[in-house]
Amino acid sequence: MRVDATSVCCYSSRMQFWTELRTALMLARVGSVSGAADALGVHRATVNRNIDTLEVEFQAPLFQRHARGYTLTETGQEMLDVVGRADEMLSDLSGRSRGKVGQLSGTLVVTALAGITPLVMPALRDFHRAYPQIKL
Repeated sequence: MRVDATSVCCYSSRMQFWTELRTALMLARVGSVSGAADALGVHRATVNRNIDTLEVEFQAPLFQRHARGYTLTETGQEMLDVVGRADEMLSDLSGRSRGKVGQLSGTLVVTALAGITPLVMPALRDFHRAYPQIKL
């Protein structure tokens, strides 16, 4: 695969666009700029800038600003319906890949003196319940 300045620029631009979309999704969920900023770990100015950029991109207001917070416009709701589904699918994909990477399997052999077997067995039962793919 050949990587050039154009592809890096486009990738960076797409990632920024996704960041802006996720910012809008969080703002819609919590209803306030400060709440969205806290949830995302960014400054309030970043949330405002991302929303402003999206509204320019979509050429329409996405939120109605009120004294008590933000609510979605019709255009904003349509956009965030799609963004919400995409975010769920990406989270599911991420969870699946993490599950496969971190999944334990194999055989565990435990050797113990007969006298301590009653002490070990409850822990082994709990272990087997937590990791059924591991043979004991």
